[in-house]
Amino acid sequence: MSQAIVRMENVDKYYGDFHVLKNINFSVTEGEIVVICGPSGSGKSTLIRCINKLEEIDSGDIFVDGFDLYDKKVNINQVRAETGMVFQHFNLFPHLTILDNITIAQRKVKGASKHEANELSLKLLERVGLVHKAHGYPNELSGGQKQRVAIARTLAMKPKIILFDEPTSALDPEMIGGVLDVMRELAHE
Repeated sequence: MSQAIVRMENVDKYYGDFHVLKNINFSVTEGEIVVICGPSGSGKSTLIRCINKLEEIDSGDIFVDGFDLYDKKVNINQVRAETGMVFQHFNLFPHLTILDNITIAQRKVKGASKHEANELSLKLLERVGLVHKAHGYPNELSGGQKQRVAIARTLAMKPKIILFDEPTSALDPEMIGGVLDVMRELAHE
């Protein structure tokens, strides 16, 4: 049996008087794929953001890769370096090329050389079908292409966990298929 890579125990989260997460208990094992469904405002994004400690919880415990996120001795940036997140709205740097958007964290966080970061980034861009856009800028891309760049950027960090926050919600219907294909390939791996 695989070890839980994410575990939430008795997690509560409030926004003022609104109890958005109520006594959440679940775990995800290595290699497992979990989809969280629910209506708008039901706490899906909040739950994902809590796993990466981008939101603070009011009570309970969250463990990621064996680390208690609320243990003061835990270096949250070290845990985040192993937890990739693909945001709903891409969060690409508009002033950087597509290649630089993917290499910047590899170089700043992981200490990769420019050559190593470029090599991996170009392979990932090829994988998501965008190597020909490497030297372009985000404003030259469609929504689906931006989302595939965001996925490549996340993969470049070689995370143990990838969190997707509604990765197709901001896309036109004709763009959704390409992004879902990339996600299916990742899940298969």
